[in-house]
Amino acid sequence: MNEYQNLNSFRFGIIAVTIVILILTFSNPNVYGQLGSNTSNSLDKPNNIPISNQTDSNLPSEISDISNKQSKKQFKQSYDNSIQERALLLDLIGVKIENVIDKSEAILETTSFVPQIRNMSFINQIDQEKLNGIPEGLDLAKRDMVRYLLSQYPENFVSILFQLPNGDVYLLEPFSRQINLTTHNLSFRDYYKNVTNSHKPFLGNVIISASSGQKQAQLAVPLFENVKVNGSFKNSSNSFQLAGILSSGLNFNTFDKLLNTKANLDKSKEVMVLTDGNGTIISSSKSNLMNSSNRTSFDDLIAFKLALEGRNGTLTEDIDGIDALVSYRPIQGPSNSWTLLWIKQLIS
Repeated sequence: MNEYQNLNSFRFGIIAVTIVILILTFSNPNVYGQLGSNTSNSLDKPNNIPISNQTDSNLPSEISDISNKQSKKQFKQSYDNSIQERALLLDLIGVKIENVIDKSEAILETTSFVPQIRNMSFINQIDQEKLNGIPEGLDLAKRDMVRYLLSQYPENFVSILFQLPNGDVYLLEPFSRQINLTTHNLSFRDYYKNVTNSHKPFLGNVIISASSGQKQAQLAVPLFENVKVNGSFKNSSNSFQLAGILSSGLNFNTFDKLLNTKANLDKSKEVMVLTDGNGTIISSSKSNLMNSSNRTSFDDLIAFKLALEGRNGTLTEDIDGIDALVSYRPIQGPSNSWTLLWIKQLIS
């Protein structure tokens, strides 16, 4: 009966966190951010000059090749307005993506407070050869809670993982993923290394899942042996004591939907791309432009590098021999950043 009472308390906690997230989201007056305010001025190649700094001599051909019926000044003003509209829409979609990440982090951190979650009671029952963790019928307090999360928040999570401080898998849900793991120790993952070193939540970069073979990114939070005291997780010796790591595989389909439903793009010339901190593509809008490219990463773009520095703006770049207009924005996550790019092929 105590387990059911704890589960009910846990559910109320999750509901409360969700309500707080919604209130903060809709009450934030700065939700649109400062658009294009920190664009670098040090780019020396003409086709990489930020739009706000371009002169008539190096404007894209869309501006240069105008008819006599409209002056360059008028066209440039109209063009600048369209750039601002692009930046606004990109920021709106970026906020939506960040809200998904923030909500996922809040759910995991709330879960980490539950005593049954922090307690790894069946370590001696780990089967590393056949099960890559504990049997399916053990530690049901944990399994029931994470199964509840997976059922209630399918738009956020595709899997939930518990690891020991040394990186060994304790349990993974769905259980089918646990038995399909190709290794029982995941200490080589970026999220494991960052959480164990910093004892802070971390938004991972794209990996190939050891349980599904598909692209995945883990959002991880630390599990501490003791409860929160005066704002910090501490043990009796006043130092952090890691009990394990709780992480979730994020649902990339949710990001796909945001990129495809929030922007009215010309599929033959435009694409919106979400990348991780290494430039690897996480999601992209449906586009003929992307279908004709073998790219899996945008780490070579100046726009990507500027976004990683926390900047946003619009510039022109040569992408695989094609002049393109690229709007960029950072996606802020716990202890790591992704990027959001909007690429439009320019008519030569």
